[in-house]
Amino acid sequence: MVDATREIIKLAGEHQAAIVVDTMEDESYREPKEGDSSGVKKHFLDGLGQLRRRLQHLAQWYGLPYLEERLYSTVCPAVARR
Repeated sequence: MVDATREIIKLAGEHQAAIVVDTMEDESYREPKEGDSSGVKKHFLDGLGQLRRRLQHLAQWYGLPYLEERLYSTVCPAVARR
């Protein structure tokens, strides 16, 4: 995760780009996290939260624009895989 955030920040700085993070709606996040008895999804979602926080902190540190918003897809994932 550390290498991924470092690379994202580096690329954003080189290309003078904003960092935009697609956020999940609360119920989309809470339901799998609370309902998975194996803990795999909870671990994955916790990791995503850590990634978001690290990106936000580093973007602020380097003066890069950072935005979190819900980005709705206009393409069905099943169709996109074909």
